[in-house]
Amino acid sequence: TVTISSGTVTISGGGTIKRGSNCTGAMIQVNGGTLVIEGSVTLDGNAGEDVTGSVIQVGPNGVVEMKSGTICNNKASHGGGVNNEGGQFTMSGGTIRDNQAVTDRGSEGTGGGIRNRNGVLIMTGGTIIGNYAGASGGGVMNYVDKTNTGFTMTGGTITGNSSEERGGGVYNRSKD
Repeated sequence: TVTISSGTVTISGGGTIKRGSNCTGAMIQVNGGTLVIEGSVTLDGNAGEDVTGSVIQVGPNGVVEMKSGTICNNKASHGGGVNNEGGQFTMSGGTIRDNQAVTDRGSEGTGGGIRNRNGVLIMTGGTIIGNYAGASGGGVMNYVDKTNTGFTMTGGTITGNSSEERGGGVYNRSKD
């Protein structure tokens, strides 16, 4: 796991960053500061039987700006591609594809592409495609309470995602 706690880290250019086998936890953990993804870089989660954790985990003080690139091929119980736990994730370009949210029982996962739990998720561009959730939110699972703004989409495409229960594309769940 690469952990970002402060400052700005930019991943750009081309090529693929691929997680090794038998890895647990997020590939990139953004606890504070900002992660910028641009260029044609691919963050490949290398989904396997012994790989767990999102490609990107965003904590309450973290900010991620996805301008381009690809987040793909991952499997986690929640947030196959991205798990935003109270931070901010902005997607203006790029692709989040072929990720899964499933538990070790093969079901019950939420947010195949992105799981937004009490965070800010802004989508102005890009594509979320081909993701799967064992329970809810194949493309996006948006779980919010009264204290945050949740999910705002003004551009981009969410298509070709699926879930076993609710919200193949997007599932919104609010808590009063």
